[in-house]
Amino acid sequence: MYHGMRKDEWMQEALDSLTAELRRQLESGYKPGDIAILVRKRNEGNTIIRHLEDTVKADPTFPYFRIVSDASLLLGNSPTVSLIVSRLRLISATDFARDPRKKTKREVAALINSFENEKSHGRTSAEALMKALELHQAERDNKNEGVNPDHEADSEASAETVASKSPTSVDLISLVEQIIQDYVPEEELKQSNLYLNAFQDVVTEFVGRGQGDIRSFLRWWDEKGCRTAVAGAQDDTALNILTIHKSKGLEYRCVHIPFAELTESNKSETAWFELGEIPGIPTEITPPMLPLDLSPAMAGTPFEDKYTVTSQQKILDRVNLLYVAFTRAVDELLIGFPEPGTRSKNMASDIVGAVASAGPEFCQALENDGNAGTSGISPYIPLAFEGDTLIIGEPTVAGKKDEKEKTALTPSELLELCDYKTHVKRDIWANTRLEEKYYNIEVARERGTLLHDTMADVVTPRDIPLAINNLRHSRKARELTAADISEVHSIILKRVNDPRAERWFSGFRKVLIERPIATGPADKTERPDRVIWTADGHVDIVDYKSGFQKPRSYFRKINEYMELIKKSGHSNVRGYLYYLDTGKIVEISPDGMKEM
Repeated sequence: MYHGMRKDEWMQEALDSLTAELRRQLESGYKPGDIAILVRKRNEGNTIIRHLEDTVKADPTFPYFRIVSDASLLLGNSPTVSLIVSRLRLISATDFARDPRKKTKREVAALINSFENEKSHGRTSAEALMKALELHQAERDNKNEGVNPDHEADSEASAETVASKSPTSVDLISLVEQIIQDYVPEEELKQSNLYLNAFQDVVTEFVGRGQGDIRSFLRWWDEKGCRTAVAGAQDDTALNILTIHKSKGLEYRCVHIPFAELTESNKSETAWFELGEIPGIPTEITPPMLPLDLSPAMAGTPFEDKYTVTSQQKILDRVNLLYVAFTRAVDELLIGFPEPGTRSKNMASDIVGAVASAGPEFCQALENDGNAGTSGISPYIPLAFEGDTLIIGEPTVAGKKDEKEKTALTPSELLELCDYKTHVKRDIWANTRLEEKYYNIEVARERGTLLHDTMADVVTPRDIPLAINNLRHSRKARELTAADISEVHSIILKRVNDPRAERWFSGFRKVLIERPIATGPADKTERPDRVIWTADGHVDIVDYKSGFQKPRSYFRKINEYMELIKKSGHSNVRGYLYYLDTGKIVEISPDGMKEM
């Protein structure tokens, strides 16, 4: 129990106590991944993160750990990704302001970019902001004196190098690669590899939807994309900081709840109240229900009963939340809260009252009700504070961690990510043809290509209308008639809804469509048509073919795909050829082939 009534009085004591217990657990053999810190609100988690970061900087002897939280796994919170986005803003910003007293969009973008650039080199937010302002002021001074500063030239470099001063002269994916190559610090290429790959996946998916310009992407990024979560493997070196709601269904060997008082929000809450007859007001114009802000002032009014029930429900919700938090722990549970106050809107007084009521008399009453243990030893322990502390049991030492049962989706081993490798292609028109080539549904090979290209737009059955619409408006479909497109639509429907192929288009856990697989050499990649993590725990590789292509010709290639997936840590890998025009499915394995 912390000392003080106001949050600013007891917060430092709470953080110091948390730090001391964390050190004890880490030094006693627990891994950071065994420990979770549960909070009710994200701002509480951010407070803890800042405190732990400051503690580690100030004390080099503190046991090593990283931090994984809800916020840290969002793309928008990665400093490296923020640096890339700020460069995109700088490229797309215009150098025009209607009011000379206001900053232009380019000046604002340049200031933000300088800030993100300084943060990516390890400065704190305050230091990065001061440095960015200094650079901005120096740039303005140099402009007034007619000097072209290096910083200004550098701020234009990405636009000049990649897009020749035009953000529309190169595709967005290549532009992002160029920014990574030119501006991301070398040490971040490894530390931020997970975020860089995830960001490029987001960019690729966005461009694939038909909007490849920078401004459209930035609008989407601000509205939705920045909240994209990054999925990473479980890491024993990472301390878990998450909200109680997110912890449902999880368990950790050690759980800390440093703010267990669950302070109620000061914001007024609205509830609907039924209205009876009101003297002087005709019933036909009286609304059946009325929204009112909950307040103790409702005592002694017709709304008192409803107010009492609602207030009790709110307390019950907080009790249930505490129950969820308390039951996440396996070995150790450590909770903290401030001393109760008469005017405090929190659970502190309820927790203290519950402990006070659980004395010897209460335990004896439970035993008298027939709840005594079969061994003759009471299973109940009377509770009582010693000073401001309640201790049940003794501090534990980490034992051997139970091995979780492995499934087909469990990687055989975890490999450390290497540095992010950029592959900038400036010759985007190389190996392209000037003449247009249109689909010809009468030619078998082109018919297969047409079906293959259309299936590339289908993730689940509900994507079929969009895929057909994309085909209808494709340049290569100019010579197709309405009957031809209707025929393609019918074929796609049959293939996607085929019971033999149902697991590839519905109920799967994950799917990758025409995603390249690195094979080792920098210039060599493999690109299977569809890789599906099915609901039954298999990884299925599906390559689309047409009637004139013999299965034997692709026996070696499908087995190569399967071997690559196995090397990435997956087992239960299966390979298939799916003939889109005929519906034939051939299963391929190292031992041979068989038609389904």
